[in-house]
Amino acid sequence: MILITGCGRSGTKYISKVVQTFGLDLVHEGLGTDGSVSWHRGLKTSGYPKKYAQLRPDFDLILHQVRNPLDVIISFTTATEDTWEWVRSKVRINTKLSKLGQAAEYWYYWNRLIEKSANWTYRIENLENEWKTFTSFLGLSASYSKIKAISTKTNSREHPKITWKDIDGATRLSSKIRWLACHYGYKKAEKYDT
Repeated sequence: MILITGCGRSGTKYISKVVQTFGLDLVHEGLGTDGSVSWHRGLKTSGYPKKYAQLRPDFDLILHQVRNPLDVIISFTTATEDTWEWVRSKVRINTKLSKLGQAAEYWYYWNRLIEKSANWTYRIENLENEWKTFTSFLGLSASYSKIKAISTKTNSREHPKITWKDIDGATRLSSKIRWLACHYGYKKAEKYDT
């Protein structure tokens, strides 16, 4: 059983379409015969949100997907209140912060928890360069060119652009968030003018 996971809004819907193109039954936010592509299953926990009520199996392989933190953080501010309640029950988030600050803290804590059990972490923006490693983990022999027709804007939402200065002003965890972003390969997080 395979799990591809990351934060909510990290491109899990897109990557589910990618793997399904090659015949893997990895269901987005559900559970297929080969596993799941799901942000909430990243934690082995009880009490999933009602709409995702299936039990979490023991996964044989866990791939941790990350996406540009600024895009994930601002997009997650659009999460529904029931999603926020569930997230807050699983990770410590300062509820006195703005939604942006809470989403930034969620991004940091959720990724830290997921990477503990992940076999490999990759950046969705770097998938073409990581394709051989990605497909070898999944046991596939597949050409990257076959997925170029799949829109990377799958399940995208409109939201304003934010900068690292916005994150600095939203939470005291900004230096840790910047460090983790750099750790994942997002080097612009080092600069204060982006």
